[in-house]
Amino acid sequence: MEAIALLHQQQREIKTSYDEAGLGVYSQITDEPHKPPIGSRDFQFIIGVYNKVLTSGEWPIVGDDPFGENEDPWPPPRCMIDSISGKYSIYHHGKTTPASAEECQHLEVTAVWDRDHIIDRILRGNESK
Repeated sequence: MEAIALLHQQQREIKTSYDEAGLGVYSQITDEPHKPPIGSRDFQFIIGVYNKVLTSGEWPIVGDDPFGENEDPWPPPRCMIDSISGKYSIYHHGKTTPASAEECQHLEVTAVWDRDHIIDRILRGNESK
């Protein structure tokens, strides 16, 4: 399902359906509901989400923004931190490779987000990541 969902209360457009249930929140805020920034790839953030967030119907689909021929449908690389060893790795294209803390410094930390956490992140920006 490649689509865009709209959070009514924030007027923020969302691009869904990166491979692996990823969700990209556009940086642009619109004053007009149901007018997503089709073709824009300027995202506030891209995260993994629970499937129910995309399929519950709570956030209606308001447009279609398919990936272009030369666009990668996978989310950007993400950082993983082992909770026991503290070792870092990078997850990308379904593969995990060892990494240093420095290599992970500016990457999104791998997590699966639920609806309320996504709304909080939109409202608070990256301070809530």
